Amino acid sequence: MWRVLILALALTGMACAQETIAHQQTERQANRIVKILKDRGVEAVKLKDEDSRELAFNVMVPETDSHGALSILSEFNLPDKPATESADLLEGGMIPTPEQQLLKKQVAIRGDIINALRDLPRVVDVKAVVSIPIDNPLRDPTAEPPRPKASVIVVFQPDDAGAPPFTQEDVQRFAYAAVPEIKSGEVSVMLTPRSNESVVKTRDPNNPNPPPPNPRTHCKKESVIGITLCEGNKRKVINLLLGAIVVAGVLAGMAVIAVLRAMRYRKDLTRLTAQFQQHRK
Repeated sequence: MWRVLILALALTGMACAQETIAHQQTERQANRIVKILKDRGVEAVKLKDEDSRELAFNVMVPETDSHGALSILSEFNLPDKPATESADLLEGGMIPTPEQQLLKKQVAIRGDIINALRDLPRVVDVKAVVSIPIDNPLRDPTAEPPRPKASVIVVFQPDDAGAPPFTQEDVQRFAYAAVPEIKSGEVSVMLTPRSNESVVKTRDPNNPNPPPPNPRTHCKKESVIGITLCEGNKRKVINLLLGAIVVAGVLAGMAVIAVLRAMRYRKDLTRLTAQFQQHRK
């Protein structure tokens, strides 16, 4: 009986199976992924990765929601790897050449710009190029020294009006703060909206900018044993039904066993009563 009960619990647990969709993330990155998924209606949790030597977390979702969760992460270009920044280059080592020092400075500034912009709301991805030329000591002192250059591409999720989370001038001023040698107007900035495939393509002329549909209500419908639900939830419903059937079978079996035992006890009691009456005679 206990084996049957354990099997029933195991089958029921299959309906709550979890799948890891992001491995060994920083706590900050894991929190961001969980928030994005929950905002889209997908229940997600972060768990500490015990196999990682450093502090890292795995993000898990119900197995039946894994496909939709991966599609959402693809929209936000997640999980992404943080770019190398200034803090990563503070460790000492062998004496670098001036060219290596300049290259480290370029990589560090590029990482500072990318990581800072990625932390802003509705930013999907950031690409940046920073070029700092070497100042030739033998150049004509009256000539203007070579100037650094920077180029930034930001992919963003547009709001209801299709606007970005910030302007090109905002990015230029930020790059100027990271590279004081460059003028803010000399920073090339491209703001690119990320197309959302879940938005209905047909537009209402009276409402040219409708909000994106709710994934819980806008979905392809299918029927399972007379129940209408979103496509992709069929397996979840079947697992739940199987688990319920198994548990109901176990409970019915336990009830039958209890009835049989009661009948046996009643038979034994009748037999003992008859024997007692014979002894009294």
